[in-house]
Formats: sequence, C-alpha cells, structure tokens
Amino acid sequence: MVWFGRTRMKIDFRPIDAVKLCPGNPRADDTAVTVVAWLIRDFDIRNPILLDTEGVVIAGHARLAAARNLGMAEVPVIVCDTLPPEQATAHRLADSQTTALAAFLEELLFREQVRRMLA
Repeated sequence: MVWFGRTRMKIDFRPIDAVKLCPGNPRADDTAVTVVAWLIRDFDIRNPILLDTEGVVIAGHARLAAARNLGMAEVPVIVCDTLPPEQATAHRLADSQTTALAAFLEELLFREQVRRMLA
C-alpha cells in the first residue's frame, strides 16, 4: 500500500479487458493516444489508470487506449473505492479539463521528447 495525502491507495494490475472506458468521456484524441503509446513503449506505464468501483476509467483513457493498441495484457490501476459516484464523475471531468488547460506545455514536452530521441 502507498499513502498519498489522506487516502490510502493500492496499485494493482488488471487484465486490460476488465478495464472499461467511460462511455461519456468528453475527450477523444487519436494523436494523444499515439504519443502516449510511444511513451509507454519507451518507459512503460508509470502513472496507474484510476478506476471507479465498477472498473470504469476515471482518469487514464489515453493510457488505456494506448495500452490496448500496444497489445498489453494488463495495466496498472488504482481503484478509487472511497469516491462516491458523483465525485468520480467530477474527477473525470476535472482531469479532462486540466489536460486541456495544459496543452501548450504538452507540446513543449513532446518537442523535448522528440529532440532527445533524435539526439
């Protein structure tokens, strides 16, 4: 078990087919999935996918899609079993929005990654 702040979280591994995408996920970006797949291939998944108690993704939709594209059999997950459904939904929406707000930084990080790969 790992302790972060006030909530105890356990990183576990789940078969990839047991992890479900949220049908109402507001973001869909094939380019991001491609970039995330490159990162997973080179560095593995270092940030577990967050799930609700039903096994539906709260945060990590692109990681899951990229892992599926890479043919991975299982993925690291954290089940957020202390979040009520309305907080899981709020977390899902906030996660999507904070990524959008940081898009300009992601481009800089991507350029740095490409620069290092070409060096």
